[in-house]
Amino acid sequence: MELTDIRLRSIVQFDPIKKSFEQSQNLKYFRQPNDLEYPLDLNRGYDEFTHRCGVFPDPFDQVQHYLMHVDQTKQVLQQTDFILHRHTLRIFIDASPVVPRAYRFQAFRFKGCIFIKLLDDMDNEAVLRHSYAFKARQYLLTERLGEDPDTDTPIDQRMQQYGMFSAKIGQFRLLYTGEVTGLSNTEPLGDLTDQQELDKCRQTNIRVVREQISWRSTFRYDVWVRQAYLSGVHQLVVASFDDHGQVVRPIEVESMETLLKQSDRLNIGNRVQRIHQFLEMISQKLEDLDNPAVSVRFQLIGENLVFEEALDTEFIDYVNQL
Repeated sequence: MELTDIRLRSIVQFDPIKKSFEQSQNLKYFRQPNDLEYPLDLNRGYDEFTHRCGVFPDPFDQVQHYLMHVDQTKQVLQQTDFILHRHTLRIFIDASPVVPRAYRFQAFRFKGCIFIKLLDDMDNEAVLRHSYAFKARQYLLTERLGEDPDTDTPIDQRMQQYGMFSAKIGQFRLLYTGEVTGLSNTEPLGDLTDQQELDKCRQTNIRVVREQISWRSTFRYDVWVRQAYLSGVHQLVVASFDDHGQVVRPIEVESMETLLKQSDRLNIGNRVQRIHQFLEMISQKLEDLDNPAVSVRFQLIGENLVFEEALDTEFIDYVNQL
């Protein structure tokens, strides 16, 4: 089984002060540094780096923003079976009995759609290492093709761009949110509030890893490729840094098509089938309850869904605003 018809539907910028979204008209473009630019210092400017520290946009606030600005909102909801976050899909696709960590979720049916919300907090640790990927982006992404990067502006980890994606998995139609990094397009795109321009986007993901680690033979390969797969990413970029936070080796660039073909251990088809099974179980549970005034909580433990309770919640009040 595959995730099919993956489309980027909109891009927004999160404002951490106002805690609101603004429509984005563009994304930055990936550029390969020339030999004279190395080493790339990932520590540079860290004294002015702002960590997230728990400030994450609520995925359903983004959904609300999208539905308020899209044409024919009612039709969009009618054409959607599940609304969720890419992080939830990633947890589902990475589910494994080897690492039986428990994740908590809540689900609720509204106007024919099932909303799934992750109840666990995201990683909030503010450490130097967590800034490296964002500094690497600053070296590798530019506003316009052919320009030099701006590596002096202080980085605010909270001010990221997020995409709204649609896709199909079996009979289910999904609408989900997820952070977007940049583009690998070699020709400039127009206004990304235009769906025709959005359809031309060739997304790129940028990752960092210690140079002593062979990322292709570790769990990173599996996790990075599967997450990129969920967003229809075309290219994976990896920067290897040394003990001093310096990138001295050329940046590695791999197409997703190549990475998906190179490894049998990814088990994409089986893992997507498992996502489909999870969605079927959630849908059936809500159908069995047959009560539009309640939601259901459940856990994913290893690769098993464990349903807990049905209850009235503020989540229902929130969704009713849509």
